[in-house]
Amino acid sequence: KYLIEYPDKAALEAAEGVRVKRIEQTYLLADKGETRRVRKMTEKGVTRYIETRKYRVSDLRATEEERDLSATEYEALLTLADPDLRPIYKTRYAIPYAGHVVEVDLYDFWRDRATVEVELADEQENAALPPYLRVIREVSGDKRYKNVNLARELPEN
Repeated sequence: KYLIEYPDKAALEAAEGVRVKRIEQTYLLADKGETRRVRKMTEKGVTRYIETRKYRVSDLRATEEERDLSATEYEALLTLADPDLRPIYKTRYAIPYAGHVVEVDLYDFWRDRATVEVELADEQENAALPPYLRVIREVSGDKRYKNVNLARELPEN
C-alpha cells in the first residue's frame, strides 16, 4: 500500500479496463483481534452490500471472510456501528496493470493525497504502478493508513 499525491482523475478514468466503485464503509463493533465492517458499493448504478470480517496475520497479510447482504440486512447491521469510528467514503479506481489490479482510493476527506494498493502473490513480489501515479511513500506497515485507523483519526503526511 502506498500513499500517493492526489492523482489526475482524468488519467484514472481513461485507464484501459478501469472499474469505478463508490464505497461507503462502516466499521461495526467487533471482538478483540477482529475487524468487522459493512460496505455499500455502487458500480455503474448497481449496488452491492457486503459484510467483511478480517483477522490480521501480519502487517502485510490478513484473512477475510465476506458475505453478500440484502439492503435490509445492511441497514440492520448499521445499528451495530462502532461509535468511535466514523464511516469512510471513497471512490475506488480498479485498474488492470502489469498483471495485477491496482486499486486507487480517493477519500472524500483528502484533496492532496490518496492511497494505492496492489495485492501480490507473496510479500517478496514487487508492485508495478502506472507512471501517472506519484508515490509519496510506502505505507504497508504504517498502521495509521489502515482504513480502520483512518476511520478513527487522519494522519499527517
